[in-house]
Amino acid sequence: MVTEAERDRIIAVLRDCFAADELSHEEFDSRLTAALEAESRGDLAALVTLDDRRPAAASIATRAAIAPGHIEAVGPHLGPDEWVEWAAGPDPGRHFNRGDLFLIPFSVMWLAFAVAWEAAVISVSASFAVLFGLPFVAAGLYMTVGRFIYKARRRRRTVYAVTNQRVLSVVQRRGGADVDAKPLRALPGVSTTASRRGYGTIEFDRSSGPRPPTWLADSGMGFLGRASAQIGLCFFDIEHANEVAALIERLRADA
Repeated sequence: MVTEAERDRIIAVLRDCFAADELSHEEFDSRLTAALEAESRGDLAALVTLDDRRPAAASIATRAAIAPGHIEAVGPHLGPDEWVEWAAGPDPGRHFNRGDLFLIPFSVMWLAFAVAWEAAVISVSASFAVLFGLPFVAAGLYMTVGRFIYKARRRRRTVYAVTNQRVLSVVQRRGGADVDAKPLRALPGVSTTASRRGYGTIEFDRSSGPRPPTWLADSGMGFLGRASAQIGLCFFDIEHANEVAALIERLRADA
């Protein structure tokens, strides 16, 4: 459902754009009518592009609107005076990170050793030893193949968002959603690592002291939950990472 405050906020943005000659009279009338008739947050969000919301963010994602599905995922977790400035998901097609330079050889050797163990004990009919080795084979299969499947599925259910007040990560689950959020004012810093194509990772915890490497939280090793918690909130493999980080810095200054 769309609240009147949300509808009024979108209408105000459209009026400002029309007054600044960024919208033609026909386009303004069309969008205004659609805003008054919108019944969902997704329909409402589709009427306003990133350029309309904040002209300084014009270089982000051309002039495409935030995907309605992303708005629907984040909307239930917003406060009454909070709105989305940017939202996107991690790229599910990017399977590897720099940690895989270590994890892939390690997992292959682990699996090879576990399979060799199983073959050896089966040849001598040592039933207890066979059962003992099965968990190690299962762990090897997960590290070599399963974690990439898990990571891709999790990414398809993940939405990152930047609002006027917070940065959020929302992971959809059958029983609800896991939400990790940090107020803009509480962010100790913003660190960005991006490729030439613009894809990159934004890290929001730059605290000093020993910490696990950032890539560990994006490795698909779900049983290392404690390490992921120590790493903190990150936006992994998003498009236009440097520009999103710049938007966050501007919003932090405003906050």
